[in-house]
Amino acid sequence: MYPKENDPYRDTPIRYLGYANEVGEAFRGFIGSRLVHYSYAVASLYMLADTVDKLTKTYEFTP
Repeated sequence: MYPKENDPYRDTPIRYLGYANEVGEAFRGFIGSRLVHYSYAVASLYMLADTVDKLTKTYEFTP
């Protein structure tokens, strides 16, 4: 698909942002629902950024 390179969304600790909603849900009783909603926002932004990154790389290297 495209040349093998370091993927910051997979190969660095940034990937754990994709699990932010799980951590938020685990602590819902302690942190309240407002912060849980923020944790979903963090996970969603991570997913969106990763998707845009992959689409950009795919269309850059398409012959």
